[in-house]
Amino acid sequence: MFGASVTAVGRADTRQVLAAKVRLLVDGISIDESFYVPAQGYKGRVEAIYGHHIGAPPTQVIPQELILHRPGGLGPTEAHVVQVRFNADSPHLLSWHDGSPVLIVDGTPWPVELIPAPNFYDLEVEPGTNVRSITQLLGTSLLGVVPSNYCALFSTKEECSFCEIIPHYSLAREFKRSIKPDDIQIKAINQALATDPLEYMVFTTGNYDLPNMLTVDHYVNVRSKLKVPDTVRRSYACLMPPDDVNALHRLKEAGFTSVILDIEIWNPDHYEAMVPGKAHWLGREGFLRMLDASIGVFGSGEVYSNLVYGIQSLCGVPDGSRFNGRDETDMCLTATDGLLARGVVPLFTVYHTAGHSKIGKVELDPAELTRFAEEYGSRVFHSKVIRDDRNAAIFGLGSIANHFYNDAYYMAKTSNAASAAKTTEAGR
Repeated sequence: MFGASVTAVGRADTRQVLAAKVRLLVDGISIDESFYVPAQGYKGRVEAIYGHHIGAPPTQVIPQELILHRPGGLGPTEAHVVQVRFNADSPHLLSWHDGSPVLIVDGTPWPVELIPAPNFYDLEVEPGTNVRSITQLLGTSLLGVVPSNYCALFSTKEECSFCEIIPHYSLAREFKRSIKPDDIQIKAINQALATDPLEYMVFTTGNYDLPNMLTVDHYVNVRSKLKVPDTVRRSYACLMPPDDVNALHRLKEAGFTSVILDIEIWNPDHYEAMVPGKAHWLGREGFLRMLDASIGVFGSGEVYSNLVYGIQSLCGVPDGSRFNGRDETDMCLTATDGLLARGVVPLFTVYHTAGHSKIGKVELDPAELTRFAEEYGSRVFHSKVIRDDRNAAIFGLGSIANHFYNDAYYMAKTSNAASAAKTTEAGR
């Protein structure tokens, strides 16, 4: 079922694509030795900041993402996109067939597409420094900005138990410094915005300082000096907030339309053990308080919080061997309901490691992750926290390749539309 070609739009097809994406994220993708990313015109991996590969890194240039399927009736950037997590031992093989990329699963071909490289990847922000080392195209339509690959919580040994931002970035980087100067960021982002028709923009970073006011200062300084064209529908600030509601107002006044405040762990009894720095400097109740305040500043449907699927069931002990798939799904659904009740859109990162986290390896269960994704999409859609005119939980459908929440939301939306159409037809 998983490897069959998907051509029609409907419930069965979107479920098939979602199940495929989950398996590819969990198992990774092996790549034929003869496979190559064309030298001109397509987006190859820029840097493996967060170690998306499984095991040894690839020895060749690999795609950043693959387009699995384009639903009918949507715009050119709206697609189901999957991150290429290289795994030499994966049963899912990417190769070329008759001049086109094909993902082969158990001998069955699934035609896929490579994503074109944006024009700004060819630009330099200063001699010897590429714009793409400052800001990158994520998926088909999202401009990703990582101002700092540093987190102050490492300085006090209070980093999140799953975080690898500093140890891995020290091994794989394109920009020479962990913290990118504001003036370089402003210039590079403006070059990207002026060169390509981008639709969304997100800032995400490690903490500049322990109370995190400096992070807000940098975000506000950079965002307020950008020349953002009308093609950009929304810009998002992802950060651990300081305990200061005024900071939220400053972010909105600078031009951010939405905020992502990542609580990461839902169970209050597990919070301090798993995210000690967040527990110390803000606390779980502080996060919830700032999320509630954000609704008043940005509005319902513009406030998000991320949790990590794969570590909730460790029950406060950073040991991946304690993972239980069924418990994980149930705990994440509880978190989903809890955030939706506050008007906050829940997001879930799929846990993975490059070998530098305290948790270590977690053996995810694809069937349980698929069950969670389907139920998550249904609950988020039917909560009506997200406006009806959107096809994704956040950004655009084709923007996020290493998570499942947009695909799950779109599946729920199309399923609901199909059911409504049948009901209308039956009533005639």
